[in-house]
Amino acid sequence: MAGAQFARKSMQLPAKLVFGDDYPPQPCIMSEVSPDGAHLFVANPSDLPEKGTLWMTADGKVKRSCTVVTRTLTGVGVKFG
Repeated sequence: MAGAQFARKSMQLPAKLVFGDDYPPQPCIMSEVSPDGAHLFVANPSDLPEKGTLWMTADGKVKRSCTVVTRTLTGVGVKFG
């Protein structure tokens, strides 16, 4: 993510974006993460709602509220909080 305040850690981990009852959960690949946000590869990034929850584990025990701040053809950048 451009302008990130913290060093990002590169990875390729499965994750899930959850937006509530009105939008189905979206599987994604977390490619970078820092304390303030993450970059995610996801199908149809332009269709995603702005606010949701990033499940960093399959069972949702590790999750962060997030806001989509950037969109590309293949993914989104999210800010935590």
